[in-house]
Amino acid sequence: MIRILSLDNEPQMLDILSLILRRTGCEHLTTDDNYEAWGLLNTLPIHLFTQDLMRPELDGWQFLYWMKADATLSDIPVVIITANAQPTSHAQAAEVTDVDAYLAKPFRAQELLHVVDDVLSQHYAVTLPVEGQSLQGNRKYSEDLAKLENLQDLSPEDVRSALWWALRSPPFPATDLLLAALINGENDIRFMATKALGDIDLPPDAITQLLRTLYHEDWGVRWSAALALGRQKTSRAVLPLIVALNDEHHVVRMWAALALGKIGDAQATDALTMALLDEEIAVRQAAVLALGWLHDPQAIDALGTAMNDVHDTVRIIATQALSQIGDVRGVAALRVALDDSNAHVRRTAAEALGR
Repeated sequence: MIRILSLDNEPQMLDILSLILRRTGCEHLTTDDNYEAWGLLNTLPIHLFTQDLMRPELDGWQFLYWMKADATLSDIPVVIITANAQPTSHAQAAEVTDVDAYLAKPFRAQELLHVVDDVLSQHYAVTLPVEGQSLQGNRKYSEDLAKLENLQDLSPEDVRSALWWALRSPPFPATDLLLAALINGENDIRFMATKALGDIDLPPDAITQLLRTLYHEDWGVRWSAALALGRQKTSRAVLPLIVALNDEHHVVRMWAALALGKIGDAQATDALTMALLDEEIAVRQAAVLALGWLHDPQAIDALGTAMNDVHDTVRIIATQALSQIGDVRGVAALRVALDDSNAHVRRTAAEALGR
């Protein structure tokens, strides 16, 4: 099945994209968080990525620089969907390698389908089977949500449909049902459940259950739990997530690092610094991201060391992290980055020094 990930700052736009793309029978994941998108790109097989350009914390061009500097992500087709249709944006898109299509908001459903179909046919020689496919989202919310009461008896498609509506139609289903979906579902079902768990105010017992799932035998459940705990931003999770930085599976270690950055507790600085030595690139990238979010001056030396990483994306993100901390002691490292072999590192360093 084709899996499409969409990143957009506007939840309403993500809903529109889902209503259109789910018609095709493809799997459509959405997020409005830059770093959640980065984690998903490094976790699940993504066949097509759509994103807007104007977002808080990190603009879309910088995100594209990250992707194109990463050998494992650079081949993922990218469609830019944005309200910024100025000629300068098209020129900038041309200088980013392999941007596959550019779609201006507002657009018609058929325009989106045509662009997606064209990109998929070029990269994978497949087309979207729109005709004759039913739209999962057309079912009534009340009917779908009621199905969650018998979660164990549902097919994966029924659970996807129910959770899809549950995420968009408050009140949310009971937390115990979401926790069951987290443990028993497939990867995309776990992701939808973690989104819901992250968006609601969980009672202490639900947080405790999430903490326990960090030790579940299935690594997919463990990374989903780390994602949910990061979205909750609960300090109770700091020490368990530090332990999870030593998980046997690198995806769990990556999400633990991202979650620690989202929680923003400076006591994670030392553990994240150690994670910069991880053998997996995705874990080092996540650790650098997290250190930037902590805004802890104690991380400057570690980020300076990350500027020597052999992987271009780690250096690009480290440069961005140094600019986020904004301490004068990071200026020396940023000046050194002006001579980096990678043009995107030099660009990011120059922009940071300019600020």
